[in-house]
Amino acid sequence: NHWSNDGMQDYKKQITQFSPYLTPEFKLKLVENYNNQLNQGELQDRIRILQGMAGSEYSPDDVDYVGHGTWIVHLKMRLTEMMNSNAKVVKDVQMYYTLKVVRYNVDAKQNPWGLAIAGFAKSPARIKTIV
Repeated sequence: NHWSNDGMQDYKKQITQFSPYLTPEFKLKLVENYNNQLNQGELQDRIRILQGMAGSEYSPDDVDYVGHGTWIVHLKMRLTEMMNSNAKVVKDVQMYYTLKVVRYNVDAKQNPWGLAIAGFAKSPARIKTIV
């Protein structure tokens, strides 16, 4: 969910590019989200930077194996959005994402780990609003 040039093109392009790492159901939800944001004018001229929060490096404690080839991954991320035309920051938040990752039968050339993001285990939660 990182749009380096323009959300209108980058978001959909990345859904396609990373689809081997997404379950079909989660990919469909991302496409729906893309279409909703596009229709609401939230992607035009928008850059998004998604990165790990400072001080929240990976720890094995951030991953819980829940059985049957399923893991829950806890991520603390910083999401910054700005207008491309004037570099004005319109959103800067710290977020808590809880992802569900599953063992996934897919071509090993496209996804050598055989794991895919199946969606959010919990709704994303805002930790702190900066802007």
